[in-house]
Amino acid sequence: MRLSHRLASGLALAAVAIAPSSALAVENGPAPTSAYLRADSGPYSVTAKAYSDAETGSGFGAATVYAPSNGAAGQKFGVVAFAPGWTESASAVDWLAKRVATFGFVTISFNVNNTFLDFPDSRGKQLLSALDFVTNTSTAKTLADASRQGVSGHSMGGGGTLYASRARKSLKAAVGLAPWSTDTNWSDVVTPSLEIGAQNDFIAPVNGHAKAFYNTLTAPKQYLEMKSFGHLQTNYPSAQVGASTVAWFKRFVDGDARYVSATCPTQLGVQASELSASQSAC
Repeated sequence: MRLSHRLASGLALAAVAIAPSSALAVENGPAPTSAYLRADSGPYSVTAKAYSDAETGSGFGAATVYAPSNGAAGQKFGVVAFAPGWTESASAVDWLAKRVATFGFVTISFNVNNTFLDFPDSRGKQLLSALDFVTNTSTAKTLADASRQGVSGHSMGGGGTLYASRARKSLKAAVGLAPWSTDTNWSDVVTPSLEIGAQNDFIAPVNGHAKAFYNTLTAPKQYLEMKSFGHLQTNYPSAQVGASTVAWFKRFVDGDARYVSATCPTQLGVQASELSASQSAC
């Protein structure tokens, strides 16, 4: 029997909504509530290990790896890399890398090799190098599950998440923070992607960047436009950005089915008053 394209697409989205993103779903931490997701930190204590340029090699710059320190014996965690934007250092995304780690992930925030000359495609490659560093070289490699990887980044780093997703189809999730890229066609990306735009962003206006990226994505996707935010607002701690990022990685990196209703069609940890627009197909 031949299904219509529309029916087939609907069934595919339904399957995503029901099934976890991995055959071996992981449940780290309690079931989500709004208060839990909006908290400054999750249930895990984390250690921070700094690495110099020389220690990370040529793939990217100096970095910090955050890893849960109070997990069960033999427990493994998904891995998420965070890239900063143009002219920025790792400090722009460090707050979020640490916050995500406290919810049960091994994370890395890093400086890019050249913050002035490394554009989104280069930052995408560096995101992948950072993931490989965590799983193959870092002292946290024994805690890292290389089969569960995600990426996030701000501005050009956010554009880099889509280049990384295009290059490595096995990535489980991507989160762009006020993402910027001159390439606006991402129809070949299969990684579940959350694009977080800023209502008052005059550097990466949403209609030409975050929302435009969302419109071309065909994988499970979501667009959240943060009310009154400017381009740099996601560089500072906020409950809504923290909650939505954690929930997205929980659902798609961990494959935790408890987060299906916590992410789509609306984010459990994000209040309606905090958004100027939102869309989802996940």
